[in-house]
Amino acid sequence: MNQKHVEAWNKCLRILRDNMKEATFNTWFTPLEPLQLIENTLTLQVPSQFYYEYIEENFLELLAFAVRSVIGKNAKLEYNILIDKGNGSNGKPATINYPSSNGKVSKNTQNVAPAVTFDPKAGMNPFAVPGLQRSNFDSHLRPQHTFENFIVGPGNTAAYHSALKAAENPGQTGFSPLLIYGNSGVGKTHLIQAIGLKIREVHPKMQVLYVHANNFIQEFSEASINNTRNNFLQIYQNVDVLIIDDIHDFSSKTKSQDSLFHIFNHLHQMGKQLVFACDRAPVELEGLDDRLLSRFKWGASIRVEIPDFETRRGILKMKAYNDGLVIPEEIIDFLANRITTNSRELQGSMVSLLAYATDSKSEITLELAQRVADEIVKRKDADLNLQTIRRTVCDYLNVDETSLESKSRKREIVDARQISMYLAKEYTSKSLSTIGQFIGKKDHSTVLHAYKSVRNMMDTNKKFRETIEELCSRLGI
Repeated sequence: MNQKHVEAWNKCLRILRDNMKEATFNTWFTPLEPLQLIENTLTLQVPSQFYYEYIEENFLELLAFAVRSVIGKNAKLEYNILIDKGNGSNGKPATINYPSSNGKVSKNTQNVAPAVTFDPKAGMNPFAVPGLQRSNFDSHLRPQHTFENFIVGPGNTAAYHSALKAAENPGQTGFSPLLIYGNSGVGKTHLIQAIGLKIREVHPKMQVLYVHANNFIQEFSEASINNTRNNFLQIYQNVDVLIIDDIHDFSSKTKSQDSLFHIFNHLHQMGKQLVFACDRAPVELEGLDDRLLSRFKWGASIRVEIPDFETRRGILKMKAYNDGLVIPEEIIDFLANRITTNSRELQGSMVSLLAYATDSKSEITLELAQRVADEIVKRKDADLNLQTIRRTVCDYLNVDETSLESKSRKREIVDARQISMYLAKEYTSKSLSTIGQFIGKKDHSTVLHAYKSVRNMMDTNKKFRETIEELCSRLGI
């Protein structure tokens, strides 16, 4: 088989690697694949529209130099951009071909993603409420969640730049929708809110709305009960930028998903900016309607990884600076080494340091930092194991541990099982299968259902939330 395109691209990669940082090279060029070299035109496959735009904007001169050095002064470069069409593509990714350097897009209408169904030229939005004016509702954005306060590192570079791109030109790039995903506490909420804040700064007339998925679901439920669905839809369809956090919580919420589907269609067709965040990749989302899931895949889906050591140091130093704390470097290094999985816990360590130092009227020392770190990470340590969680929950709820394996549907047994699963998933690193097997001999899907059920109850039932808080206190969480 002719491998000249592979050989040529490998030579180009060596030139690129020698002229940039390793992390930058791995982020932007490792995912690219050579497809063919015909005469003097090299075709590269790139993962998304965002990669194409970012590479062309930031690395065009260097990339052109590399390609011409290897292929010749008349070398040309084309991109093949993958577009996931969802179930309608039989699992095969569609493509759009782009010549490099402002070339025209190849018009291959059989391969582009399907258009949304709502046509604004056909008449008034069918969900509009006549006479309802644009609301001056709160955008629900936290002013501290800016791009300036976000620490960029190897694990979040792509997500950071995609968010910045969306904010600079909302709705007009190849990544609307933009979906940012990753584990809890890695900075997803900060990034998607930074988009909203930047848009409000650059485009003050634009209507921006950030909402958590659970709040959307609750608002829709209330609108259904009060027979005000049209008003609900009208408000959401009138925004210029819609940002929804934790979309995995839409799982199995069929009617809420249907409303989101219509809102998505309308906003996308009108060229508005859509931003979403969730805890897993779109292909791993369960309980979502295929037609909605396929729309999440239309734009860019970017993962945020757990922060590395230098990023963790940056997060700690930024938090200390914002809180007016002077923290010795040895303490920063200690905390960055000790707290390794969650930026939210890193920031929490600074809050705890300040609280302890204020209460004791003493300086922030390494010994104090060790105390704080031990309290934060012990929920991940061996002493917080599945057996401890199960025993503590059953003792508190006065339920026999062995009953969790029964088929009984008594409320107290179901609660004990689901709460145990929730705490195990939230505060240990055990897999879903391991948790399910130990707590009730259930499968991973039961654990996911239990986790979501407990989260929903905590959001809507104050007494239930207090029960979880008391259990967390008993577990030392």
